[in-house]
Amino acid sequence: SSKKALYLELVDGIAVRVLAAISEATARAEGPRQQVEEGFLAYFDLVVEDQASFQLLYDRDHGDDEDLGRAVRRVETALIAAVDPLIDAGLDLDHRQFLAAAIVGMAEGASLEWIESRPRTEPLTTAAERRAEAERLARRRASLVWAGLRSVRAD
Repeated sequence: SSKKALYLELVDGIAVRVLAAISEATARAEGPRQQVEEGFLAYFDLVVEDQASFQLLYDRDHGDDEDLGRAVRRVETALIAAVDPLIDAGLDLDHRQFLAAAIVGMAEGASLEWIESRPRTEPLTTAAERRAEAERLARRRASLVWAGLRSVRAD
């Protein structure tokens, strides 16, 4: 019925797709390292396949429209809630949620940077090219996150 309603519907649709993909990917992983790798791969598969939706999601220029800002924040909160239980290292809830927020923020920032810096003159035209790019992005983020998570201790 309006641009705003369309935006809110798109944001909700992206959230559902991302949460389902990450949940499926991490559920079939064989261990913690594979959960990190498969979770990032599921996420970046979607980013590479649907750049326009993620650019819309991560656009921070909502002006004074609190509904739009809240919709994006709901997606971030849902992602944090999905990542939190995967961080099982004897940490208290606050510590896990802080780490989950950092992981979600890193994925968001990396996605936006990739989308904005990607040359429009070099489209990824085949499924194999898109998958290879998603794997590259996921591998780089997963390596950083795994190295960091391995050093986390309860305090």
